[in-house]
Amino acid sequence: KDKIYQIDLNRPDIVDEWVVKKDGETFDVLSVANNTKYGQMESDQVFVGLNSKQLFKLDPRIFGKNKTILTADNSYKTNPKLNCIVPTGSGNFVVGSEKGSVRLYNDLQKRAKTELPGLGDPITFIDVSEDGQWILATTDTYLLVYPTQSETKDGFGGHGLGQDKPPAVKLTLKNEDRVKYGLKKLKFVAARFDIRPNEKERSICTSVGHWLVIWNFRKVLQGQVNRYQMKHFIDEVVCTQFRYNNDDKFLVALPTDVRLGRQLLALVGGSC
Repeated sequence: KDKIYQIDLNRPDIVDEWVVKKDGETFDVLSVANNTKYGQMESDQVFVGLNSKQLFKLDPRIFGKNKTILTADNSYKTNPKLNCIVPTGSGNFVVGSEKGSVRLYNDLQKRAKTELPGLGDPITFIDVSEDGQWILATTDTYLLVYPTQSETKDGFGGHGLGQDKPPAVKLTLKNEDRVKYGLKKLKFVAARFDIRPNEKERSICTSVGHWLVIWNFRKVLQGQVNRYQMKHFIDEVVCTQFRYNNDDKFLVALPTDVRLGRQLLALVGGSC
């Protein structure tokens, strides 16, 4: 928990290990993410990370094992149990927690501008729309879609949303589908928006067990929370993601395979 490993996927071997350290103290690392939304396609090598109480930035170009360039504990009186982080397209950050809340930051060295309440279940993964106006939080049994703006306030700016926090939209499978497909226990894999630079998101992709699930995001915003499609795979789906700039295709990671598929259309209930 107190080390970050760099792995050469061509071997595959661990080629370096890094630590997060400040004033002689080494910190645990629970999760890391790009410093920018499209960091994997850019020259920026800085990345962000967190543990349950602290946020930090690291630069792998720094000599030595300690790559830390920023640490912030933000003086929390109690452990907020932070556990996942994602950057927005405009350079802000969204952080989820095991307590179910979501925090919005425009500066990791300062307190969150806004804390959005959850429903009490741990947030296991977080994603955000390109414009930062929508947050997608994953829990084991449901997803939450949060707006980050009210009619007069921005959750990332000024004094945040304060008490003017719009409610989240809850997404989960219909009971009849759970019964039909034998899904007695739900455990959603990280849910993600499709990635379309300079365009509004159209879909949400996740999986549960052997099933890939895709929601029509634009219908969700219209209140149609049951507008989703499902596709069955022989193996359990461990990771899903839309292909960059193309929500007609998606990547599906299985325990021993990675596949590229097309949008589901009429394939609900089909097998692959």
